[in-house]
This record gives sequence, C-alpha cells and structure tokens, in this order.
Amino acid sequence: MRCTPQCFWTKRVGSWLFGLLLVVGTAHAEPPAPNPDQLVQQLGHPSFRMREEAGKSLQAMGLAARAALTSGCQHSDPEIRQRSNRILMQILERDLQKRVQAFLNDPQHQSPQGLPGIEIYQAAVGNAPKAVTLYAEMIRNHAALLDSVERSPEQVGKRYAAACQELFIRMKPSRLFDAPTVCEQAEVAALLVMGCHAQAADADVPYAQLSNLLRVPALAHALNPNSGDDGEPMRRLFTAWANKQTNPQLAPRLFLLAIDSQLTAMLPLARKQLDDPKACPRGKGQAILVLGKFGGPDDRPRLIRLLDDATVVHEVIVNDTRSSIELRDIALAMLIASDGDAIEQYPFDRVGRKALSYRDYYNYGFTGDAARQKAQTLWRNQHLPMK
Repeated sequence: MRCTPQCFWTKRVGSWLFGLLLVVGTAHAEPPAPNPDQLVQQLGHPSFRMREEAGKSLQAMGLAARAALTSGCQHSDPEIRQRSNRILMQILERDLQKRVQAFLNDPQHQSPQGLPGIEIYQAAVGNAPKAVTLYAEMIRNHAALLDSVERSPEQVGKRYAAACQELFIRMKPSRLFDAPTVCEQAEVAALLVMGCHAQAADADVPYAQLSNLLRVPALAHALNPNSGDDGEPMRRLFTAWANKQTNPQLAPRLFLLAIDSQLTAMLPLARKQLDDPKACPRGKGQAILVLGKFGGPDDRPRLIRLLDDATVVHEVIVNDTRSSIELRDIALAMLIASDGDAIEQYPFDRVGRKALSYRDYYNYGFTGDAARQKAQTLWRNQHLPMK
C-alpha cells in the first residue's frame, strides 16, 4: 500500500515529537540520590577534589549521613577516619545549635528530645528565664562536655572524672608566679550537671579534685547571696549536686560553702548527715553549724540529743595544753546561740570575748570533762525543764 504525502508527513512529525519528548524527559529526570556509604568511601579517594566534593555532599545530607559517618570513624583508612569524624562533629554541632535555638525561641521552653543534660538541669533548676539563659551559655560553650550525658551515659562517670582532673590541673599554676586559669560559671555548671547524673556517683573522683571544684571563684561568685536572681540557677544546681555526693570527706567543705553562701536549701542535707551513723565526724560537726545557722524549732530536739554524743571532731594543742572538740560541744554552742545566751558565760576554752561563729567549730572545745560538764549543767538548768 502506497503512503500518501499526507500520511508520510504525519508519521515524520509524530517521530520528531516522540524524540523531542524523550530528550526533554531525559533532561528533567532527577539524578539518583547520593549514597552516604559510597560518599564516605570517596573521602579516601586519591583526588583531593573528589574527597572535598564527597565531604560537601555529606555535609549537605546532614543527619541522614550520621550512620555512614559513624562507621567511617572506624575505617582502616586514616584519611576516611579523620574526615568522617570531622564532618560528623560539624553535623552534630549544627543540629545541636538548631535544637538549642528552638528551645530558646519556645515561650514554654519545652526541651527538644536529646538536648544534652536538659532533663537533669531542669529537674534541679527549673525553666525560669535566668535558668534558660544559663543553660544556653553552658550548652553553647561546653556542648561536647555535656553531650556524653545523652550519647554515652555509660561513659559519664569517666568523662566527669576526666573533666574534674583537667580543671584541677588548669587551676594549679605550673610555675610559682603563673596565674591560675580562669574557669567560667558555664563550665562549672556543666560539671555540676554531669555530677548529678546517676552514673557519676560511681566515678572515682579524688577528694582533692572535687574540693578544687568548690574553690573555683566563679562558683563562689554565683553562690554569693548578693547575686540575687542571677545566682539562683547556680544555687539550685549546686544544692542538687551536693545531694548527690557520696565522698564523706567532702561534707565539711559543702557545709562551709553553704554557710558562707546563705544556702538554706542545704538544711535537709545537714539533717541527713547527722542521722547517718557512717558520716565522718568533721562533716557532722559542720552540719551542726548549718542547723544552728538556718534551722528552726523543729531542729532543737536533734541538737539536744547530740548533747550526749562524745564523738571527737577535732583536737587543738595550745601551749602544751590539749583541747578536744566533740559533737556535743558544737551542739551546745548552737543551742546557746538559739537561746540568745552570751556564749562567753560558758567555760569554752577558746571563746573568750570572741563572737559566736557559725563558720567553724574550732573554739568550741574543752580541756577536760569537768569544764564540759559545768557548761552543760549551766545550760540544762536554764533551758531544760526539770524532770
């Protein structure tokens, strides 16, 4: 059958249109999505340009590349390991800052899932504006330190101990005239959050390092009662941290700092200390001072019971004369103070004309039981009803 001219041109135009549609469709076809595992392998490519392009592609993928990059951090090729680790840290940092900003922009300050240390922090401090400001400063400057709380909770104890050790080294000048390194409030706050974690209780942090943490000027400044609302988040965080401490040697320093900082919130811990038969005598002695300073009528029976506790807290030798300070002596001094008596009327060895001190107990001792018994009898006759 012969093809007419009209039929010929119809077929020719149809063929052209089909080819044109094929070309246009091919031009607009979406390229296949990059495979993150292949891109991680490309990080070890001999060509620098190919390595850089793979890195940019992984950066653009964001958290979608996290699993592949995590595997790349364990690769046998050191180039792939190094690049994978750097890119992964950058991706995680961007994601963290995005979530922190979302937290700050939320009027209710509801914590996004996985925000480092936020649950521990808010349980201790709350979400008042000052508390949110401190958290933002802490997470922006010490995100890596807190990240272990969420990413590797089983490693929190080790990281906490290492961070305390690092701070201990920095705060002690290596040479005689070197100035100690400044430790900011945000870093102290991050350490306190880590120390509140359940895993940190098992960390073997030496007393010297924990005591050094309590001596950081930034902490003392934040706990200063004159700091007002600005210091309230740190005061609450410190109280929560103090309640998690299990090292008995630390108790005297904790209670001394509580007295200096007017931390009445430490009262429950002081009561707990006095009720603990395993607590160290020095810690109990300082806890009695906390009760005398901040306690009320409900604490009076506890102090009266301590009048029979002859546990020796400290001994002082002056001019070859030994004076012992016992728990009952400190309790007596605090009862005298609460009753408004003049302490110089009682035969303490070293009080004399000195004003009564809540900060330390070194003046509340006796050279012998005769003077001790005389002081107790004097107070009991005045303040305890006759049976």
